[in-house]
Amino acid sequence: MELFFDIKNTILPEVIVAAGFVGVFIFCILGRRLNKRFLFIFNIVVLLAAFFATLSPDFSFSNYIFSGMTSVCSLSFLFKQMILVGGIFAVLLSERYVLSMEKYAGEYYALLLSAILGAMLLSCSDNFLMMTVALELLGISSYLLCGFSSDDRFSVVAMMKYFVVGSVASCIVLYGISLLYGLSGSFQFEAVAKNITSGSYIAVLGGVFVVSGLCFKLAAVPFYSWASDVYRGASFPVAAFLSVVPKVAAFGLLIRLLTVVFNNVWIIYPFVAIIAVFTMFVGNLLAFREKNLRSLMAYSSIAQGGYVLCVISLGSALSISAALFYLIAYIFMNFCAWGGIGLLSEDRHVTFDSVRGAVYSKPFASVCLIISVLALSGLPFSIGFFSKFYVFQSVAFAGFVLLPFLFIILINVFLSFYYYFSLVRQIVLPGYNQLSQKNGIKIKIATLFAAIFILFSGFFSFLFIEYSQEISMEYMSGIVTSENY
Repeated sequence: MELFFDIKNTILPEVIVAAGFVGVFIFCILGRRLNKRFLFIFNIVVLLAAFFATLSPDFSFSNYIFSGMTSVCSLSFLFKQMILVGGIFAVLLSERYVLSMEKYAGEYYALLLSAILGAMLLSCSDNFLMMTVALELLGISSYLLCGFSSDDRFSVVAMMKYFVVGSVASCIVLYGISLLYGLSGSFQFEAVAKNITSGSYIAVLGGVFVVSGLCFKLAAVPFYSWASDVYRGASFPVAAFLSVVPKVAAFGLLIRLLTVVFNNVWIIYPFVAIIAVFTMFVGNLLAFREKNLRSLMAYSSIAQGGYVLCVISLGSALSISAALFYLIAYIFMNFCAWGGIGLLSEDRHVTFDSVRGAVYSKPFASVCLIISVLALSGLPFSIGFFSKFYVFQSVAFAGFVLLPFLFIILINVFLSFYYYFSLVRQIVLPGYNQLSQKNGIKIKIATLFAAIFILFSGFFSFLFIEYSQEISMEYMSGIVTSENY
């Protein structure tokens, strides 16, 4: 009975997703000609069941399971919810793509579920062994998903580049973990934190290696070069998935690392801040000259990740709250943008010239894309505006010494206006385009829902802010209590 309550209140969402992963493979073995629509519905049901399992946990029974390898708290459950929402969007965007497959539809859905499972485990890891296993589960599944494409040349190039860079990043993370283990003699986050100090150069070096390796999943400096090629080479739904879910999972892990493991290693915080500054500038400046829509989304996601890194590097409850709110907004803004691009054309070579005048021939897709792009830029009264304003507020309240940091963020926001509004200008200008994409109803429903959320959730942004503040305060107070104990 105790084991049942531990599973129910700790890893039930992961158990449901893992069971769905096994179920898809069983279906594939039993019937190779299994209906693709059945697989689609089955995956949606699995992810919805896992999402509802995250809504009512009871933390009074047990906060840890697997000897403390997985931490269970309101913060980890929020990240699970965000990952599952991203997974549901990815499955909805995948419907038409999977219907066009001649074979391996079941394998595609199985890999998607395994990547989601890896992301969920990564976001709530409390042990470096669990972190490594989850990181590789997410990574290997993502590499293989990049290979699912009708155009073998582009997909294979994307997969190999993603694999090579990811392998290097994994080696860097493992080397950093080995240094921390050598100092502490433990893989447990709390145990490592108690045995390392800010004056230890080995601890600093280990932290730098671990954080640098995680930059790969975040597409942050220095591991950002893969994003453009992978987003262009992978299929449309996979590119949308990679732009959101691995990032959210990596941010969840990074928050735990900074607040638990490296809480006393103060130099890691300015190191993350420097990465954030370079990530923002690199993403925005590379987007300036980019005309391919997929590559533009890659550089946009790099810059957006830089904003989140900025507030995470502050290490306060207010900054973590701002990061949580920004990630919630980012999920819907980014999937709405990808949905709009997919409704215009799933061709990887769509450029600004291709979408000129698209609002007249494809008004629904164009309006959704415009809404998402303007929200990403910080359009007033959209959730994108309030999420950026909350980021500014958290930096401003951090102290007078960080005001230059706020100035840097404002510069990058203004830089992003150029390429976002350039895309909007191309869409609304009269012109001729040859876009003839036929889309499924599921993509339209997902994109419409995301667009409505962007437009109207801004009026209720205070609810999301209060929710993120409540979770952030609860999480930070739990860390303080644990340290005092």
